[in-house]
Amino acid sequence: MAWSTLSVLPENVCTSIKARSRSGACGYNSYCLMDHDQKASCLCPNSYSFIDPNDVRKGCKPNFVQQSCDEDESDAFDYDVMASTKLAYNEYEYFTSVSEDWCRKICLSDCFCAAVVFDDGQCWKKKFPLSNMIMNNSYTETTLVKKRTINSTSLSRSNQIDRSDRSTLILVVSVLLGSSGFVNILFLVLIIIYFFRISGRTKLFPQKNIIDASLLQNFSYIQLEEATDGFKEELGRGAFDGSLDLLVEKDDQAKDDMKRVKKFVMIAMWCIQEDPSLRPTMKKVTQMMEGSVEVATPPDPSSFISSIEAS
Repeated sequence: MAWSTLSVLPENVCTSIKARSRSGACGYNSYCLMDHDQKASCLCPNSYSFIDPNDVRKGCKPNFVQQSCDEDESDAFDYDVMASTKLAYNEYEYFTSVSEDWCRKICLSDCFCAAVVFDDGQCWKKKFPLSNMIMNNSYTETTLVKKRTINSTSLSRSNQIDRSDRSTLILVVSVLLGSSGFVNILFLVLIIIYFFRISGRTKLFPQKNIIDASLLQNFSYIQLEEATDGFKEELGRGAFDGSLDLLVEKDDQAKDDMKRVKKFVMIAMWCIQEDPSLRPTMKKVTQMMEGSVEVATPPDPSSFISSIEAS
């Protein structure tokens, strides 16, 4: 008696192949659908795509950056609604006597939740990767697969800022290594002042009186006459350069590069302007240090103070 070959196919491949520790008839994050000819097809949810289009059994991958657990991104996500679809196994929370709207919200606020299945007041939260997902017209369940609706531009923007900060840091270190001790200190003070001012940009003079009158010093005519050597020299003229000479009088290396010292001091004065709109950005500060942007003479901060007092 000869043996004969007998081919036996299950009535429904999608429902016949499923296991708690396996992906099911199709790969992870994909769903199985039986067509009218009783042929099973593996498909991806709308916001997913095949890992390997030449082998759909390998499953699907999300076409978006998944939800971050470090910040609230619930407003950046919504759902692909898949009617008559259920996910077997892999739930990590189950709720009863809830509405579909409540079920939606509980998953959007959970960074571990990849999808929810809702059916007649019951809600199942599913984690990533999704497995054993089947679509069948006889099912009453609705599967809501989470998707990102707002592009993750903040992440790429953050990476750009990080790269910019690293470039700025390299420039800072280069300047410090090639400068005298005084210039190093001056430059560090400039950076500290800049970031201190940036952190307080939104706090624009909460009090009316900015300068305490008790801090102002009165000078007699005799004192002024002595200070100007009989009024031979106008007070304030040449004071900027003269002050620089006093600052670096004990630093011979800085004295040899007074042009750079003057530039750094002028940049620092720009960074401490009382009017926030006049303060340069860090990018412009870097360009002024590099020499690609000319450092203009900073305005007198007292003019802005006077305008605030008068208002």
